[in-house]
Amino acid sequence: AGTGTGTGTDVAAHSTEVATTSTSLSSSRRVAQSKHNLRNNDSNSSSSCTTRSRQIAKKYTPPPDEMSLGLYPLKAGGRRGCQLPALKKPLLQTSGRLRIIHLKKYIVHQLALKSIPPQSIEVRCNGDHVGDELSLTFIKKTRWLDVTKDLILHYRLDGQ
Repeated sequence: AGTGTGTGTDVAAHSTEVATTSTSLSSSRRVAQSKHNLRNNDSNSSSSCTTRSRQIAKKYTPPPDEMSLGLYPLKAGGRRGCQLPALKKPLLQTSGRLRIIHLKKYIVHQLALKSIPPQSIEVRCNGDHVGDELSLTFIKKTRWLDVTKDLILHYRLDGQ
């Protein structure tokens, strides 16, 4: 009886050992398969990235908030010499989230007007003064008459 019990215990121990060995083999296979899949995915993803970049390079679409605008000096009424000079590059491509105060700072910086604070620059759209807190997108939607054309803004020293 002792031998039978011993044999049963040996068989149980052997089957547990076999099960453990097969489990470790299958987990090894899973790890190897995972590494193989990762390598294949990396090579596939790099070629798909190249394909995507080629497609993007062919057809560029700007982000939904990106817009073009023209920024020109407003001609002074009758006083010569008070008019601000024109920007070297009056056509801009920028985010529609840009606020007028940042546009005023840009004008001051580009024209090297160190003695003039940005708040003393007046920006107009269709002849109407626009506030510092307004974004370009808001101005284009509410003040610009022809939404199919680029926004055009004019600037001058406040009070001219």
